[in-house]
Amino acid sequence: MPSSATTGPVTAVVGGIGSNRDFTFYFYNPVISNLQPSAAPVGGNITINGSGFGAYQGGSTVQFNALTAQVRSWSDTSITVIVPSNATSGPITATVGGIVSNGAQFTLIEALSKRSRSRAFLLLPGQSAAR
Repeated sequence: MPSSATTGPVTAVVGGIGSNRDFTFYFYNPVISNLQPSAAPVGGNITINGSGFGAYQGGSTVQFNALTAQVRSWSDTSITVIVPSNATSGPITATVGGIVSNGAQFTLIEALSKRSRSRAFLLLPGQSAAR
């Protein structure tokens, strides 16, 4: 199958004679247009918008830097997934029928721990920062 193949009628040629064109070949080439949102924390939802995903998930998958995500919903133009616990910033791809889509950049929003939070104080003249 050439990489430029698209959906359309198929004609078989044998001995110089072409067949009828009654058979239509449907080629699914998954393409990601954008992510909504493009940044989220672990456990957050990301909607992948695009085309060629197929009406049903079947054996298709979504990966965050090659880490498979749990799918919440799937359609030919939109997929909603949950950001996996070990996800990192990087490309999100969809694999449909063994064909990997283009990658769309995802940014992981890191959760703040209590230790990582800092406090800011406004010191007026004559005040000390010691507590």
